[in-house]
Amino acid sequence: MNLRLNRILGLKDRVIIVAMDHGNFAGPIHGIINIEKTLRKIINENFDGIILCPGSAVKLANLIGKYRKSLILRVDGARTVYGEGITRRISSVTDAIRIGADAIIAMGYIGGKDENESLVQLGSFAIKCREWNIPLIAEMIPLAGKEDKFNVNYIKVAARIGAEIGASMIKTYYTGSIESFREVVEGCHIPIVIAGGPKMDNDRRILEIVKDAIEAGAIGVAFGRNIWQHSNPNGMIRAIAKIVYDDAEVEDAIKELI
Repeated sequence: MNLRLNRILGLKDRVIIVAMDHGNFAGPIHGIINIEKTLRKIINENFDGIILCPGSAVKLANLIGKYRKSLILRVDGARTVYGEGITRRISSVTDAIRIGADAIIAMGYIGGKDENESLVQLGSFAIKCREWNIPLIAEMIPLAGKEDKFNVNYIKVAARIGAEIGASMIKTYYTGSIESFREVVEGCHIPIVIAGGPKMDNDRRILEIVKDAIEAGAIGVAFGRNIWQHSNPNGMIRAIAKIVYDDAEVEDAIKELI
């Protein structure tokens, strides 16, 4: 498991993951209508891994391998834009291994009527990951109100639950401040990366969030729309990389977008 995890983390134990699994619930949205074209555009930039659903992973496996990027396979999915419920199984650990993935990623929801079903499914993935020695990234999301879902009290519980279930890494929301997110990191004994969420229009704010999360103890980011829906996705990756890998200040990093 450590071998596969170290392929993702690299020498500095910092990580940039590009999430491209959104077609699984949102369909052909802007930025990944032609997912291969988008990936080819950014693949040579300095980042570590790519989150893909099984169909795209099979289609793009040769490209990913050629550029030495880690493949993280999405094995479940959020409800579609037209559906109900919260998550559904779409793949398996053995399928991920056959495809050549270095890790899998699965959702874990806390709160709400579907919490038990979600965490049982996450636990079943964790058991299989231990059996096959492959890392599990748990995407831990509170099912709270629009504002409360970023509340540190929800996020730190969600992150810890993911760790206790058996994940090797947590992907979750940033709580809005260095002090509050440090609580999340200190309460979770495995590495944490922050999710990007919907596309933001303020480049400086995106980079400030990355900087603050790293300062709080996160090891990196797993961003999707804030990269491939950006008018300059390559520049955004380079700007994020300056902060994550080089501990650059925002003022220095944002020059990559000029």
